Amino acid sequence: MKPTVYTIQSDTLFCFTVSQAKVIAIELEGEKYQDSIAVEQSTQLALQDSLIQQQDSTIKLLQNQVINYQSIIANNQEVNNEVNLQLGFIKTEVKRHKRDKIFLGTGLGVSIGIIGILAILN
Repeated sequence: MKPTVYTIQSDTLFCFTVSQAKVIAIELEGEKYQDSIAVEQSTQLALQDSLIQQQDSTIKLLQNQVINYQSIIANNQEVNNEVNLQLGFIKTEVKRHKRDKIFLGTGLGVSIGIIGILAILN
């Protein structure tokens, strides 16, 4: 496809025949269509990148929540262990106090019995 070249007042003009112009128009239209496809693909890629960033931030947030829940569970377990230790200590103290009361009551009963017997004998 060689155009006819004309020079008018220092301007160079390229003239094509109708059939040449149709071929050029078809090629330009194809390039325009491919350009619009490239623009659409760029838009889609930008949207996908944005979605990936949102997904990554959501994953990080959920990971932080998991870490926080794990620390809460660990703290609750420590508190439960401490409460169980305190409960065991209190049970031991209650048993000791009951034993002391029994010994005191028995000792007091024996003492009263001995005093009663001594009072009768005197």
